[in-house]
Amino acid sequence: MVVGCVPRVARVACTPPSSLSYSYLLTTMSTNCRRRLIRDFKRLSTDPPGGISGSPCPDNIMLWNAVIFGPADTPFEDGTFKLLLTFDESYPNKPPTVKFLSRMFHPNVYANGELCLDILQNRWSPTYDVAAILTSIQSLLHDPNPNSPANAEAAQLYRENMKDITKIGVILDSTPRVQIFLRPIAAPAALGLAGFAGSTWITASYIAAWWGGPSSPTIFFPFVTLFGGLAQFLAGLQGFPARDVLVTVVHTMWGCFWMSAGLVWLLTACDVLPARTLADHSSEMASWMVVLMTFTWICAVGAFARDMILFGILLSLAIGCTLATGGWYAFGSGAYATVKAAAYFWMISALLATWRCAVYIWEENWGKSPMYPVFRTVREEAAPYMMPGLGEPGVKRGVPKPLDRRDLIHKGFTNGEAMAA
Repeated sequence: MVVGCVPRVARVACTPPSSLSYSYLLTTMSTNCRRRLIRDFKRLSTDPPGGISGSPCPDNIMLWNAVIFGPADTPFEDGTFKLLLTFDESYPNKPPTVKFLSRMFHPNVYANGELCLDILQNRWSPTYDVAAILTSIQSLLHDPNPNSPANAEAAQLYRENMKDITKIGVILDSTPRVQIFLRPIAAPAALGLAGFAGSTWITASYIAAWWGGPSSPTIFFPFVTLFGGLAQFLAGLQGFPARDVLVTVVHTMWGCFWMSAGLVWLLTACDVLPARTLADHSSEMASWMVVLMTFTWICAVGAFARDMILFGILLSLAIGCTLATGGWYAFGSGAYATVKAAAYFWMISALLATWRCAVYIWEENWGKSPMYPVFRTVREEAAPYMMPGLGEPGVKRGVPKPLDRRDLIHKGFTNGEAMAA
């Protein structure tokens, strides 16, 4: 049963007599409007269009209750929606007032249930009857008109992704069998990029001899270990429940690298290892860097399908790793020029990561804007929302019952939990 929908077996509150009695006709057919409404009711009773039903109240023919069944392949499918039609003596020269009694989330339905429909406003014709009105409303459920919005939020979501409108959801009346509590989370990549940018810039600018001396790493390596290592590692762990494989791999891998590098520096500083500097571990660093280089190139190819800034971050990082690896293998601890060249690519990567992290922050607070582009690909812009079922690892907890897509209300949430009602 759709959330908030009236069951199909439910009776409309105002139902006229099964047959119109002589006294009923006598009291209602006193005006042209009332005679027309009687004809509308007879037509609707004898030849009703599919998926709609309507009838006047027994004590007031000017007040009608109607029911529309949700069209197939829409968020309203399998739903039953109640409406109230109020006529006055100007009908059929003027349209009735139509209002949804069921709560709706639709681009052309106001918060109070009234509709923004052209045939009920400037395109009304006396030839329209009740059946035509209800049929038009049913069509509106199937094909909203975002250019004439009554609900700006619903219209914006519909315009942004018409193909995925079924994921917007419907706000209805009755209690669902399963309630979904969607828990928004921050993009884990933002934390990882911030940690990566800070640690990479400090280390790469030092390697490029922009600042510092032999004792400088003793001061900045604790920062690199915690902010560059731990922050990226935590971001990678958060990428798993967010179902982002690229974030999980990149940030977990590089987070472990920086924490391990910090541990190596600590051991050398404490004379636990015989070498006094990381440069003296050139062959070990080269072997270590081969793994990082390989996965960074793989992730760079994957990022090419997302946005060009992310691709630039990983591409610069991968080029730097390749130069450093080749230099260490070829020249050992004497590979200063090669590693210095790698440092410049790492600094480019750090600058791009800073920009990408800033865009995450700006977009969250100000919304998307061409003022701070990341050059998302067409594939990324058109990517559908992910709607995994209950019980999948790292996604939700709850009873292992498949959820219908119409039970989900997707408004920018990236993660959630489902619990039995």
